[in-house]
Amino acid sequence: MSSLFKSILIPVDFSINTEVAVKQAIELACTNGSTIHLLHVTKPKPFWNVIRFIDQFKSSPNEYYYTKKAMSKLQEWKYTIEESIPQCGVETYERKGIVCDKIRDTAKEIKPQLIIIGKNDTAKYFSLFKSVCPNRLAKSTGYPVLTVMKKTLYTKIKIIVVPVGSIIPSRKIDLVIEFAKKYRAAIHLITIPDEIAIDESKGSSFLETFRILKNSLTSPIEHHIMKGNNLPKAILEYAECVGADLILVNPGTETKISSLTGKHINDALTTPSKLRILSIEPDHNNRLAAH
Repeated sequence: MSSLFKSILIPVDFSINTEVAVKQAIELACTNGSTIHLLHVTKPKPFWNVIRFIDQFKSSPNEYYYTKKAMSKLQEWKYTIEESIPQCGVETYERKGIVCDKIRDTAKEIKPQLIIIGKNDTAKYFSLFKSVCPNRLAKSTGYPVLTVMKKTLYTKIKIIVVPVGSIIPSRKIDLVIEFAKKYRAAIHLITIPDEIAIDESKGSSFLETFRILKNSLTSPIEHHIMKGNNLPKAILEYAECVGADLILVNPGTETKISSLTGKHINDALTTPSKLRILSIEPDHNNRLAAH
């Protein structure tokens, strides 16, 4: 069985989210020459707290103890990964600041092929996922961001849903081919036409994507033209209907269910869900060049 990624970044909060993300990384990492990067971010104290206790803030025993404990936990996860994949290197980072900013900065520094975010609705004492929007992270860094749930620990990827818009989704195609080969998964291509009759640009990209995948894979491939005004909501409903295990989406246009609330399909995932959502910015090279 092939492995996919040589460099994976995992933000860790030491909750069940970390376990889910690490186990998914172990499954996806290359067995030879890969590196898994573990990043723990310590949130800064509230501004009023800093002003009030400025002297204690500079040299707080509690802060020192917490940092030492975090580094110890990072080392424990490092050993766990190295035991699971002996040829895998593990790098650990402990940084202080805004969680999403530090993840973005670290991603730009190490240039991972994948970022994995664990999500668990029942986590009461850690709020990593509440601090991070995977879709904004994928858009701002240009790197694919995979959201995984607790139930994905016990499920394999058997069905992959791939939305197709008006352009050929080259980055999606590259990744879905690798996932399909690794897991021998079935693929469902879906699209929603802009009008009642499918427009020419979207129709041609849809058919061309089907042709490329058909020529590259032996996996079953289905294609469906759907109706609806809310593409992200339709994608999620279709994936749940067919029992999909993975959705490949472009952040924003294919993920934002509501502009009013800012809700994305990742936010709609509940603890029992087995869905993984892989957010992929289509113009990766242009975005990196802009920075």
